Amino acid sequence: MKANDKRKSTIETGLVRRRLIPHEAMVLSIMLLFASGVMPARGQGTNSAMAIEHFIQGGLYDAQNDPLNAIKEYLQAAQYDSTSSNIYSALAVDYYQMAQRNEALIYAQKAIALDSTTTDANLVLAKCLRDMGRDQEARNIFERVIVLDQDNVEAHFALAQLAEKLKDEEAILRELEAITRLVPRSAEFHFRLAETYQKRGMPNKALIEFQKVLEDYPTSLRARIGMAEIYGQQRQWDKAVLQYREILDLKPNNETGFRQRLGQVFMFLNRWDEAITEFRILLDEDNTTPRVWIDLSNALRRDGQLDEAISVLYDGMKALPQSADLHGGLGVLLLEQNKLDQAALAFQEAISIDEGDTGSWINLSLTYRRQERKDEAISVLENSIKAIPSDPDLKLFLGSIYLEDKEFKKAINEFKEALDMDSRYPKSWISLGYAYMEQGEAKKGVETFEKSVKMLPDNVGLRLNLADIYMNSQQYNQAIAQYQKVISLNRKDTRGWINLSLAYLRQRKYSETENILNQALTLLPRNPDLHLYLGVSYMQRENYPEAGVQFQQVIDLNPRDSRGWVNLGLVHLRQEDYGKCIQIFQDGLTSASDDPELWFYLAYAHTLQKDYDQAIDITEQAVEKFTENHRLRFLLGQSYEQSGQFKKAVSTFEIALEIDPDDP
Repeated sequence: MKANDKRKSTIETGLVRRRLIPHEAMVLSIMLLFASGVMPARGQGTNSAMAIEHFIQGGLYDAQNDPLNAIKEYLQAAQYDSTSSNIYSALAVDYYQMAQRNEALIYAQKAIALDSTTTDANLVLAKCLRDMGRDQEARNIFERVIVLDQDNVEAHFALAQLAEKLKDEEAILRELEAITRLVPRSAEFHFRLAETYQKRGMPNKALIEFQKVLEDYPTSLRARIGMAEIYGQQRQWDKAVLQYREILDLKPNNETGFRQRLGQVFMFLNRWDEAITEFRILLDEDNTTPRVWIDLSNALRRDGQLDEAISVLYDGMKALPQSADLHGGLGVLLLEQNKLDQAALAFQEAISIDEGDTGSWINLSLTYRRQERKDEAISVLENSIKAIPSDPDLKLFLGSIYLEDKEFKKAINEFKEALDMDSRYPKSWISLGYAYMEQGEAKKGVETFEKSVKMLPDNVGLRLNLADIYMNSQQYNQAIAQYQKVISLNRKDTRGWINLSLAYLRQRKYSETENILNQALTLLPRNPDLHLYLGVSYMQRENYPEAGVQFQQVIDLNPRDSRGWVNLGLVHLRQEDYGKCIQIFQDGLTSASDDPELWFYLAYAHTLQKDYDQAIDITEQAVEKFTENHRLRFLLGQSYEQSGQFKKAVSTFEIALEIDPDDP
């Protein structure tokens, strides 16, 4: 057979060999004999005629899925004609089907010796070599098959398997792309290709593969889950929400998990009402999971419904009276509201239910510290260490109490004991390093971080802390080296990219800063943090149009991200376009009213226009909402002063100083 002759004794359909019906087998066999020279010319001897007869009969047995009798016929044919590669190819195929690899190998080699372009024999030879563990030789032969028949699915599939075994990522991708082209309705291969694209940081191509699956199988949960995960990673939250809705409509087995994830996405987007709805649905279906009660309470709290948030936790404790998590969650909520006595009781109850609840021990100690009951705070932690002697976090928290009181020796001793418990726990290294630095032993602190990085070279957090120390001491080259290592460890971790850009930004190297952030955006094109810092760089060098574009991107990605509104407003404020910046700050407050900075700059912009009455009105609303924000109080005092309300100005400044006595 020639290289472009794709006639075979079987027809390849996907990865399954379909046996021919008898008539097809007979016709195809005769055609093959003509092509190979087995079919005699008129008047030729009887040997060739007998070879034809046995070969055709073998084809009929193959069509009936009877390889044993087919082999007998092919062997008879070979006795009459030892020059036909097709006879030996047929033997090789059937012997391999019968798991008689040695015979299959022999006949495949004989067929190839007679005709190196026979596809079936090359395919059998490659499979035999693969089965014998001779992977590279097998790979070479499979590639030869592809040269002979570029659409041979079985060869592409085998090459994909070998590429996975040999960890050849380029070959895996190439073969999976070929297979999905040849078998377009095979969902499994589209999934495998999508997973490969994801591993190689090509999420958009992965999305295309999932979409191809959905075109043929619109109810595929696996495809929709894959798309939801990618949209989440890309921060395309609206699309992620849509996929989670579709998933829930399909009634998956893990419906609870997906609904909980949808609720968490709504929480991330500050869409409290929708989060509350999802968590209430979960509770209606099953009220025995403490996490759902806590999630609902958190959503209500974030929505400003504090009383309802507490009520939900009490309801949860009625349903699950022995849940330490619910008692601990109530304690956290009460602690945030500065209801310290009630918080302490809640944490004590959680500990009585579960003595191994590390979080409640720590929170009880924190509550006592807030009440300036230092000895009791220490006693709680000492008791917790007796109850849970192997938890380094308890030692670290005890050390932090000593560190707060400048008892460096005791603090360092606790941090060292935490390291003795687990020398591979990054938080212990971080605590010890900063304790040395706070004690004034900067060199020892740096050495501690450097030692930790040597012990845990792949830990991103340790490298980031070491780099921050270098940067704060203006050792920019050392900081840059660490941030570059962080990026090499995890190219999708924005902290490495952002901090690397800041190392250049601090040196006013704007081109380098912007190149780094633009490079990061090619990997993470919808990341608001990257757009934000790119905008900051443009704004620092007074490229206001480009800065505005980047801050608008932050807003477009998430209108509830107040940083975009604040900085976009500042772009116009710096250009003294007060009308525009006021409009932006007002628009921002409709989407993100929980950021005091938006209130501050809106009022400040009015003061720049000498519109003090409007500034006072805005700031008075803000201080009612953010009672402990001294900057708002100070701005309000200035506005009173500038409008001639001196008594109000003085009393407001006094309150601001009470909130933050260190404010110059």
